[in-house]
Amino acid sequence: MPDTQLLDDLSGLAGSEQLKPLFAERDRIETELARWNELGGWTAERLGAWELAAALRRHADSELDEVADRIGRQLDTTGDGRTLLDDTDHVQPSVARLADALRGALGRLCKELGASADAANARPGDYATWLKLGAEDHDEVLEDTGLQPPPALQVGTNEALRRELDARGLAAWRSEFDAVATRERRVLLEAETSVKDGGSSVKYVRIGRGTLGDAEAVRACVAAHERKLITAILEGPVIVDGVRIFDSSA
Repeated sequence: MPDTQLLDDLSGLAGSEQLKPLFAERDRIETELARWNELGGWTAERLGAWELAAALRRHADSELDEVADRIGRQLDTTGDGRTLLDDTDHVQPSVARLADALRGALGRLCKELGASADAANARPGDYATWLKLGAEDHDEVLEDTGLQPPPALQVGTNEALRRELDARGLAAWRSEFDAVATRERRVLLEAETSVKDGGSSVKYVRIGRGTLGDAEAVRACVAAHERKLITAILEGPVIVDGVRIFDSSA
């Protein structure tokens, strides 16, 4: 930072008393003035980088602890030491490291969410209820339940990355991933409602419980349920949900 002691000393003088020291120190004053103008040109850029670093740091806190702690200490040193306008830019490297870590974490979460949503989207096709709906109904149900792959990330610049994270932080992305299973169940429920509204009634068939002791018992059980399911499906689609089989020998 420029030394302002000379100006402080001159400000204590009045009128002609200032002329001699001003003339004597003219070269120094011109040099310092050029330096102040240079720093003035840096100010907006450095302050913008500082504000961006603070925003990215907030998004990394509690999510990328190691990165946030390490880079946070560097930013604190810059702030406490009032070195934002030093010849060396201490902030841009911190912005770059924070952005790289956040961009990587966000990309991984987006990819995982997309894969999970794609897999969940494929499963309703196994249900007759879903197949009775048209493509437009499919799109509407998926949109209503939120069971859609996320849109492509726009993180080409650090500012764009900040906007993405402001709209949905890393914790929110994790919550979206955790919600996929619940949304998949909602898809089937909404599909069922849509089919009912269209005049078809969805049938629920109770699967009987019991212990099967040998192969003959298995065949008898399958035959009994086959008759029950075929009878029910003649009157409309059937949903079978949550059948569990326990192996007592395990």
